[in-house]
Amino acid sequence: MSEACSKVEGSQNKLTCVVKENQQLLQENGALRQQICSLQQECKLLTQENTDLRQKFCNYQVETSHLHQDNASFRQQLVCSQQENQRLNQELCNIQKQLGGQMLCKEDNNNQMELQSLRKKVARLQCALEFEQQKACQERLALEMQLEEANNRTKECLLTQDTGEARQLRQDLQRIHNLCSAAEKELKYKREQLVDVQKHNALLSQEATRVGVDLKAIQDKICAQERENKALRCEIEEKQEKIKGLELEAAKSCQLSKQLKCLHDELASEKCRVQAAEKKFAEMQQHLNSCQHQVRLAETRIKEKEIMEAELNDKRDLVCMLRNELQEELLQRKLAEQCADDLHHQLKTMQDKETCQARMVADLQHCLHEQQARVRALEEEKTSISNENECQQRVRKQQTEELLATQQELEKHKEELRSVLQQLDSHVRLHNDKQIKHKMKLRKAKEIFIREVMARDGKVKQLENEVKLMRNLLDKEHTWNMKITCENDLLLAEKRDLLQKLNEQEELVRNNSSIACGVKQRINYLEDENKQLQDETVTLSSRLGSLERTLKNIQSIRALE
Repeated sequence: MSEACSKVEGSQNKLTCVVKENQQLLQENGALRQQICSLQQECKLLTQENTDLRQKFCNYQVETSHLHQDNASFRQQLVCSQQENQRLNQELCNIQKQLGGQMLCKEDNNNQMELQSLRKKVARLQCALEFEQQKACQERLALEMQLEEANNRTKECLLTQDTGEARQLRQDLQRIHNLCSAAEKELKYKREQLVDVQKHNALLSQEATRVGVDLKAIQDKICAQERENKALRCEIEEKQEKIKGLELEAAKSCQLSKQLKCLHDELASEKCRVQAAEKKFAEMQQHLNSCQHQVRLAETRIKEKEIMEAELNDKRDLVCMLRNELQEELLQRKLAEQCADDLHHQLKTMQDKETCQARMVADLQHCLHEQQARVRALEEEKTSISNENECQQRVRKQQTEELLATQQELEKHKEELRSVLQQLDSHVRLHNDKQIKHKMKLRKAKEIFIREVMARDGKVKQLENEVKLMRNLLDKEHTWNMKITCENDLLLAEKRDLLQKLNEQEELVRNNSSIACGVKQRINYLEDENKQLQDETVTLSSRLGSLERTLKNIQSIRALE
């Protein structure tokens, strides 16, 4: 009996330790829940940032489509400008031919004076053209410098913004990884503690079985003593029936313990499943990291597109400048055509004058000598004029060569634009394909995650139902224990009444003192054993209460997990 008492005290101490550990685990679980809530909020923020990035990416796609349309219209304009350049070149060639024919026909004196005036006008026009060309070149250079500065500024702004956002995202990801690693370590530590608690529970169940065996041995001894007590057979039989009821309840408690073991096994299996779900969650995080890397690559590609767009804008500005120059040349050509028309009118008037002079030749024969001298001077002037015409033709040849060079440069720019547009189309196609693949992967991952969450919720509901059933059974056991304690109190009262009756009988039967003394000794022995049994029942009831509390705490912890 002393060994049983020591075992009971040791088990009570262990139970108190287990209760304290369970309280600590509950506190730690509360802290972990708070950390999990914070992690969920951070995940939500990351999802919102991903949605914002996707919206930005869609806007960039729309802008690229607009740029493609602008490029198509720009190509059409270039074709039209090429056709206009060809037509203007043909008109220039025709004007040069007409001027050459006119210069050969003008051999008279008055015509030479008019040609000199026309040459002066042409020289003035050429000077004005050169001055305007220089201005246009200077304006081109200034615009190119401004465009380069603007592009550099935009690039620097974009780089600063992108680097800041990337640093923030990296810092957030590092924080999330650190929090996840700390939470995983804490979960491992708590799982180890739960395993230790389960081991303690197993040891306690073994001790309970040993106590049950001891109780059975004590009950056998009580039966032997009750057989010896012939006077108290009826009362002992009633007690035996009550003890049988207690044994049935003990069997029920054994069954409940078996059910609890089954529940422990199921909880262990669910823990394994939870670990698998955590592994899948880690894989999902890795997938999110890869997706973020792809988004960064997309941002770099968008930057490249912006650079290409800036180059296209530069080329558009060049084309606009060339158009302005062509318009100025057209205006100059129109002025030259007007001058040529004026010359035609003057030639007609001069021809009329020549006819008049031919009529007046007969009257002016006495002035031939003087005119011959003048003719010689005019011939010298003709030679000088012919030299000047040759110089002008050379200048015109140089201008035609410059026009051809500009046309070749335009063709080169067109080829460059075509190659750039082809590269843009290929990059856009690759980017769209990668986006489609990424969306498909995200959809599959979401479907898998939803399925796993649904399965986990179903299992949690099943476990909650089982826990409710176990609680009901434990409540029933508690009520049975209360009933047993009440019956024990009644039995003690009856025993006291019987002792009083025995004392009265002892007073009446003093002659049979030896027999009465033996009976009293036996009764005292039985009372001591009954008290011991009552104490053991009280300790067992307290153990059952503590075990119920520990089970409730463990179930609450597992439900929280």
